[in-house]
Amino acid sequence: MPYASREDERQVENKNDTMSPTDRLAVIGHNGWAARSIIRALAAQPFQQPIRVLARESSNTDSLPTNTEIARYSWNDEASISESLKGIDVLLYFTPRLSAWSP
Repeated sequence: MPYASREDERQVENKNDTMSPTDRLAVIGHNGWAARSIIRALAAQPFQQPIRVLARESSNTDSLPTNTEIARYSWNDEASISESLKGIDVLLYFTPRLSAWSP
């Protein structure tokens, strides 16, 4: 994916810094220790739509709150990612510690 341009950064800077109850949220990386707590906290907020969790087929989603929706995707299938993100206003992407993936 290309890096954000300075124009993209300006648009983000000009956007309101708070989320609205009408925002559609999605999360990638739901099984991490921080993400689980954040998803539970977000699911307890008065969002009008459920939090969408993007999960690979092999991901366990049993511990997710009941007001989340699961969208299955594969990193090898760009269309599945695009489809999973349709209608989303805010994407939270939780990654593993880089040292965990380093030799």
